[in-house]
Amino acid sequence: MARSTRTSTLKAAAAVPIEVEPTSSGRQRTLSAKQQQIVTEKVQKQASAQDKAYTQALRAHQVQEEIMGFRKLPVHAGNSLSGNVDEEMGAESEDEDDPATAGNGFTAMTLAPIIKTSVRNGRTLVHRVDQEKENVNATEIKDGWVILAKRRTNYNRGPDGRFLPAITVASTTSGTSTPLSTLPSSLSSSPSSITLTLTSVDQEGNSGTATPIYPPPPPSTPLLPHVLPHDAITQPKPQLTDMADRKSDELFTGDDDDEIDPRDFLKRVQRHLMTTTWDDEEKVLYFETWLKSGSMAEQWFRSLDAAKKGTWKELCVAFKERWPERPIVQKSTAEKQAELEGEKITEAELGTKVKVNGVEVYAHVAWANKVEKLAKAIPDNNNLLVVGCRRQLPPTLKALVSSSHDTWAAFCGAVRTIRPLDIEEEKEKQDKQARIEGELQRVRQQQQRQPPQSPSSALGQAFRNFSVGPMPQPRFQPSTASTQTSPQQYRGPQRTDAEKLSIIGRIPPPHPDTAAGWAAYEADIANWNRNNHGRPAHEMRPYPLTPGTSPVASGECFSCGRTGHGSAACTSNTRVPEGERAWRQKANSIRAGANAASRAANPAVNLVAEDDVFVSREEYDAAVIARYLANQNQGNGDGPSAN
Repeated sequence: MARSTRTSTLKAAAAVPIEVEPTSSGRQRTLSAKQQQIVTEKVQKQASAQDKAYTQALRAHQVQEEIMGFRKLPVHAGNSLSGNVDEEMGAESEDEDDPATAGNGFTAMTLAPIIKTSVRNGRTLVHRVDQEKENVNATEIKDGWVILAKRRTNYNRGPDGRFLPAITVASTTSGTSTPLSTLPSSLSSSPSSITLTLTSVDQEGNSGTATPIYPPPPPSTPLLPHVLPHDAITQPKPQLTDMADRKSDELFTGDDDDEIDPRDFLKRVQRHLMTTTWDDEEKVLYFETWLKSGSMAEQWFRSLDAAKKGTWKELCVAFKERWPERPIVQKSTAEKQAELEGEKITEAELGTKVKVNGVEVYAHVAWANKVEKLAKAIPDNNNLLVVGCRRQLPPTLKALVSSSHDTWAAFCGAVRTIRPLDIEEEKEKQDKQARIEGELQRVRQQQQRQPPQSPSSALGQAFRNFSVGPMPQPRFQPSTASTQTSPQQYRGPQRTDAEKLSIIGRIPPPHPDTAAGWAAYEADIANWNRNNHGRPAHEMRPYPLTPGTSPVASGECFSCGRTGHGSAACTSNTRVPEGERAWRQKANSIRAGANAASRAANPAVNLVAEDDVFVSREEYDAAVIARYLANQNQGNGDGPSAN
């Protein structure tokens, strides 16, 4: 595209009047021509600096427009001349970016200044303006450049010599269309409809000072994105939710054994479609993609009438008719009570944490919350099941929860307030007690071991019990009566452990674990509490035993009352009462004492024969008795029998 250069000579404008402050004598001072020129140049420099600041602010605004998405179109202005410029301006006041000195014009297509070159030739300013050829009377688009018609832009000054910039918008062809809404079809016919020019006009009420308006605010309606077809903005696609990332094995099948509830599946699809702007056809198509291939749900969808899947609303109605809501099964009171009794917490779970609704809580706290919820669901308004629930607690938790908490609110509240430190300390105490009981049980088992029986053991025992001497006196004499003896003091002779064990052996065994047995046990407990409350149990006053347990002094476990294991290895959650536990410990101690006394009275003596064969005491005694009897028979063999 050819370019031409236009040269214009600007005449010097008249000097701006200068007001001079009066002197001390009250008369105005007359300035010389040189002084007036200096003052004029100073005022023009100030105006030029302000105009330059305005230009910089305008360019910053253009950068913001580009960031906001406005497209910048290069513009050529034809035959745009500058206004009058004072010939007396100094060289230092000339600036290419200064409208006052360079005569820069501005176009509103991008609000970018069109810079024209100004060259000083002596006292004459020569302005060079790049323009199109003379056939640019009409606005047109060539090679991506918007060419504007010839337009003259004048910059007017205020009384102080400063420019008065303002923004004016050219009139459009339609009151409802935007300035650029008719591009590119009407560019050649209505150039004024696309021209937005930044000019300088006189402001009303100007008092001698002019404040530039900068930068102009961006238009409320974007203009340029609708100018050309390739600038059309594409609507962003809606972001898919996490439903699009689900695995293929979670597709809906419609089978009765499907893990996905049909109503929940439909809700997930609806929740996803709420984030989109799809029409009914797209929604129905999207719904079909979530039906598993070859499944009952896909077959139902394909056989569905077109009218029922024409809209998304009709499809939802048909889906709910095919898969109605599943009925909720109500539990009976007996089932709720069984569920409450089956909710247990073990010793190993104490002190650990579990997740409830995504939040970590201690296991005993979660257990208390669940038990209280189950009790309210029954409902157990009379708190009749609290005692049975406490009986099933592990030993550590049972020791920390008092039996005085006889309501669900008090019981569950007491469990929730237990600190982890309390559980740890109680566990250490329980472990220490279990170690002591285990050691005692091991000692008792060693004491109960007897040497192997031989054929002569019975004869040796008979020989030891044989006595030809006088009868021994009783070991214990009845004590004399004392006037200060308590009425409750036992005054009979002290029994040995062997005698006590013999009495214990005559105690009736526990009742069977039946309804009748438990009824008899409850009666025995009531009788014991009525007659012996607060008194310790002994062989003459035994404590009632729990139905179904083992007899006392049978090497049983003190915790559950059954044989086969010790208290340290007990895993049963059913514990005997404390009174029964103390009585079982005492009875087993009596048994251990009786066995120890028997071994002390009859120590096992092992004799070594010449052939280094060990002979027990029983075998030795049996051999002595057999030898004695043989000698007696031999002495009577040859003579007559005694009469």
